[in-house]
Amino acid sequence: MSNYRQWDEYYREYPLEDLGWELGKPRPILVEYVEKGLIPKGKALDICCGAGTNTVYLAKNGFEVTGIDISRTAVEIAKQKARQANVSVNFLVESFINLSFSSEQFVFIF
Repeated sequence: MSNYRQWDEYYREYPLEDLGWELGKPRPILVEYVEKGLIPKGKALDICCGAGTNTVYLAKNGFEVTGIDISRTAVEIAKQKARQANVSVNFLVESFINLSFSSEQFVFIF
């Protein structure tokens, strides 16, 4: 089984609250850095964005965000979260090993 399908299965078969890496809220360190203004506003990249919690948080706080994840199912969940939060996020299904946008620059990568 490829890694893509394995990760898709996790997101399809288990509730998000059962996945240890999905906290249901933005990571505390990310919130702290954003609230203290330690991250310059601009283009941000969320690698392995999963269900998009951190990605949506960044978008709600004025960042132009791209979120990538290897799981198509996780990205679909993330897109739904972004629509519900009424924020614009560029979500992509791909591996961080072979990024399709290698010439882009980001002010922050999470």
